[in-house]
Amino acid sequence: GGFYVFIYSWYEHVFRNLSTIRAVAAKTTFDNFIHSPLLYIPSFYLYLGWMKGEPRALTVQRLKDDFVNSMLVLWAVWIPAQIVNFWWVCPPMRVPFMLGCNFGWNIILSSWASHSKKHPAAPEPAPEPVNIVEGASTRITGIARHLAPIAAATAYFTQTPGNTIGNLALASPA
Repeated sequence: GGFYVFIYSWYEHVFRNLSTIRAVAAKTTFDNFIHSPLLYIPSFYLYLGWMKGEPRALTVQRLKDDFVNSMLVLWAVWIPAQIVNFWWVCPPMRVPFMLGCNFGWNIILSSWASHSKKHPAAPEPAPEPVNIVEGASTRITGIARHLAPIAAATAYFTQTPGNTIGNLALASPA
C-alpha cells in the first residue's frame, strides 16, 4: 500500500496539467508499460524465488521464460482495473481500490509463477550434518527401550529347548 501512495501522488503531480481522459491514459500507460515490466514483474519473480529457496539462476530463467506471458496476463487484468481506478474512483479511495484488486492479482500471479511446467522444482536443501556423538546416549537408550522386548523374547527362545513360534502360547517363562 505504501508504494501505491507514493506512486499515485507522483502520477497526480506529473500528469496534473492533462485533461481527464489524457491523464487516465497517461497514468495507465506509464504504470503498465514502464513501472510493471521494469520494476514490478522482475521484483515479484525474484521475491517469489527467494521465498521458495530457489537458486537465483533458476528464478532469473523462470522470469525470462515467463515474462511475455506474465505481461499479457498483467495487461488483461490491470489495464481495465486502472482505467476504472483513474477514471471513476476518487483520489482518496484509489489506493484501497487497488489494494483490493492487488489481492486477487497476487493470487493469479503466484499461481502462474509457481505452476510453470517448464522448470523443475528447486532441489531440496542438503540435510543438516548430524553430530553422532552429541546426544548418542539418549538415542541409544531410546532404541534399547524399544528393542528390549525383542531381546527378551530372543533370549527366551534360545535358552528354552523345544519352543517354536507355533507353540509360543504353550511355553512358560523360565
